[in-house]
Amino acid sequence: MNGNLRARETYKLLFDYPPREYPEPEPLDAKGKPLKKDPKAKPVKKKKGPPFPTPDWAVELDAVVQKVKLIEGLIA
Repeated sequence: MNGNLRARETYKLLFDYPPREYPEPEPLDAKGKPLKKDPKAKPVKKKKGPPFPTPDWAVELDAVVQKVKLIEGLIA
């Protein structure tokens, strides 16, 4: 029963973790190579977004390793 409660608690921590947003991939031609860009075009500067927020329970590596071991133990 205790393992079930820990599994639910761990699931809630992982479920509450916000999803990451990834940039759009570069377009590819039919052979899978990147499309050629116009050499006269000015380079576009990308704005840096805010860093991805790290949850409180994942700040220290030891805590994350402990959670992973707990999940593996519950699975086994």
